[in-house]
Amino acid sequence: MKISLNWIKDYISIDESPDRIAEILTNLGMEVEEIEYPDNFTNVVIGRVLSCEKIAGSRNHQCEVNIGGRTLQIICGAPNVRKGLTVPVVMPEGVLPSGRKIGLSEIDGFRSEGMICSQFELGLGGEADVIWELPEISETGRRFEIGSDFRGYFPSDTVFKLEVTINRPDCLSHIGVAREIAAALGVKLNYPDIKMTETEKECSDALEVIIEDAEKCPRYCGRIMKGIEIKPSPGWMQRRLMAVGMRPISNVVDVTNYVMLEYGHPLHAFDLNFIKGGKIIVKTAQDGERFTTLDEKEHILSSDDLLICDGERGVALAGVMGGLNSEISESTQDILLECAYFQPASTHFTAGKLGIDSESAHRFERGVDPNDVPQVIDRTAQLIQMTGGGKIYEGRVDAYPQKIHPVEITLRNDRIEWILGYKIEIEKSADLLKSIELGVEKISDDELKVTAPTFRPDLKQEIDLIEETARLNGYDKVQPATRSLVSLKVEPLPDEDFDNVLRNALTAQGFTEMLTHSMRPRASYGLLENKPVEIENPISADFAVLRTDLIAPLLDSAAYNFNRGIESVRAFEIGSVFRIDSDGGICETRQIAGLISGRAQPIFWGENPRNCDFYDIKGAVNNLFKRIYLDNLSIYSYLKNTAGFENFLEYKMDEETFGGAGEIAKNILEKYGVEQAVFVFYLDYKSLQKRYNCRPVFKRFSKFPAVKRDISVVFDESVPAAEIIRIIEERGGGILVNQEIFDIFRGEQIGAGKKSLAFSLKFQAEDRTLTDEEVDRVQDNLIAALEKRGGKLRFIQK
Repeated sequence: MKISLNWIKDYISIDESPDRIAEILTNLGMEVEEIEYPDNFTNVVIGRVLSCEKIAGSRNHQCEVNIGGRTLQIICGAPNVRKGLTVPVVMPEGVLPSGRKIGLSEIDGFRSEGMICSQFELGLGGEADVIWELPEISETGRRFEIGSDFRGYFPSDTVFKLEVTINRPDCLSHIGVAREIAAALGVKLNYPDIKMTETEKECSDALEVIIEDAEKCPRYCGRIMKGIEIKPSPGWMQRRLMAVGMRPISNVVDVTNYVMLEYGHPLHAFDLNFIKGGKIIVKTAQDGERFTTLDEKEHILSSDDLLICDGERGVALAGVMGGLNSEISESTQDILLECAYFQPASTHFTAGKLGIDSESAHRFERGVDPNDVPQVIDRTAQLIQMTGGGKIYEGRVDAYPQKIHPVEITLRNDRIEWILGYKIEIEKSADLLKSIELGVEKISDDELKVTAPTFRPDLKQEIDLIEETARLNGYDKVQPATRSLVSLKVEPLPDEDFDNVLRNALTAQGFTEMLTHSMRPRASYGLLENKPVEIENPISADFAVLRTDLIAPLLDSAAYNFNRGIESVRAFEIGSVFRIDSDGGICETRQIAGLISGRAQPIFWGENPRNCDFYDIKGAVNNLFKRIYLDNLSIYSYLKNTAGFENFLEYKMDEETFGGAGEIAKNILEKYGVEQAVFVFYLDYKSLQKRYNCRPVFKRFSKFPAVKRDISVVFDESVPAAEIIRIIEERGGGILVNQEIFDIFRGEQIGAGKKSLAFSLKFQAEDRTLTDEEVDRVQDNLIAALEKRGGKLRFIQK
């Protein structure tokens, strides 16, 4: 945002230097990024054209120009140059605001000793292709004297480029910034004196305003003017607009821009002859409706976009940009002025969706003042009448169905002291807030009732007022103090302890924790067969649904690492997953998932490297179970065919399926661009947590000898080893303390589709030495149970 110091002085009487003003603005929270001097030209004097001859075969003229005691020959191509004109002249070695340096040159075979300037070239408005014909007396009241320095005839200006935070839309205007400076310096803020001549014909007789969507447009005001002459705006207005980076166009357009920069409230002017039916209708567009804006770009609208319409069609995108079908042109004589308040979120949505970055949208999406509409539209009518004549219809058509009122906030003085760390007298607090035009009423010795005006939408709570008090009083008043108002006692989160147990169990096995986004593209929301949760207003297609498991994001992360030359990955994540339940509601649960791929262990000399396989991921899960003391519970695992996996192991406990592990299918890996084998597991967090025994029971070692037996049993391939182990442990008779598989055999000797599992069994009692008879009874009972399940004893070795 650029602010002109000369413009600011219209509202406050100050004589501080530009550096001092920059310091004040920065201390008030508006960082001054740069100080510019728009009229930074040099070596420009007043001259008079003594003679002017056209050069044969050229559009240029050979001129003799008197610059006071000296005559220069200057070749000029402007169509309006002629004898007798008083003009600004850049002498050799002079520099224009654009940085262009003027020197001696030869043009059309003639020597040129300088340059006759246009108003535009000096950065003071006007047209670029005609030279500036100076009047006898300047705007400052001085008579132009030949040979004198041109700079003294126009007030020099200073422009501040400010960084205005998004919560301060009031400072996107000269009056708003002047209010801040006035508060800092303790001077009075003067508003423009609005006076205009109205006709007897009332505006309401010629215009009807209908607001169909009062939520998106709580207020819309219109004024009618007729008989206006479209022409360039005055030089003083052009110079101010150019100084702050706005291009002059015509008096009507320039005035709407000028008032926007003055009050911070955008306006729009329609050519009244293009407004059909004498009415304005504020409503949302139709889905697929096409609309062409002033920049001649066609946009496809939706029912979320607010449109300003006449009796037949759309004429402006509300708060964003006007329409090409009703723009002001050189032939315009009658206009309709619009000043409205549009919902910030609606303007932000439409401008962002259509890619339109306009000065109007920049202000409306931050929040303008809904209650300064009458002053703003009247000020605009006043300046248009001043610069282009015309008749102003009496009154305004002001539709305001949803009134927006100032906010009342109670401010406690002891609360100010508690927050800031130092005491401010309540009268001082009141004076500071009054200085920025807040309403203040003292309701007790320690409390103020503060009314925040609608031009300050950022003031909503007591803490906002405390911040304003500190800002206006000066942040340098805050004294350093060694104290803490924050409790050092930190209560652990409900799941934090168990999270750490899981983390430690997996990191001890070489896993690295990852954190991935819960929002996913529709093409890869998860591998498990759950319906995804759609996001109503996604910021992009990559964040369209919520993840249904942690496998898909882990695969994304693995692919990212593989593509960057990392061959082996061991990763896990603990996080939320989402699905649609049977009732159509959204169900959020926590899950822990892990992924391994690449080498099973680091490469060492003397050892052959081995890649991860199905048993590595199964072993990782078993180790996790041991770490959380679930190895003493009956956990069933079954191999089954599951979409997305080539080998898959399902975990059950107490008849509840709570997870699985397996190898990702190749067709799934192709979608992620992964060429090597990947193995994953996933487990339901709550199922593990509710069975977690954080206080394991320790047993003392037995001092009596153990008895070892080896058995080999043949089973069908379809019988899982885990089920066989469960049967052995259940039939251990209280004296089986350990079992281990030490061999698996398949071959013709036992038949096709069969496998032989050899177990080493260890029997031991805590209170006695076991006899062979005791061990034989338990062993026979155990073998009988295995045979009942379909097993066939192959051998027993004592």
